[in-house]
Amino acid sequence: METRRVIVPVATLWTSKDAPRKIDKLALKGDTKAWVEKLSTPETVDLCDSKRLETQAFF
Repeated sequence: METRRVIVPVATLWTSKDAPRKIDKLALKGDTKAWVEKLSTPETVDLCDSKRLETQAFF
């Protein structure tokens, strides 16, 4: 098990490197506010239903 420190406002932990979708590009660039604002309800639900996210850590 690895130990990591969160030094950004939000750290999204994906289940794999292939988990992020095209729509998630903003999150990967660190613009989580714009990412969340652009996500539709089905896209948000898909994060869990498709097991894309492990968790999010907040600083």
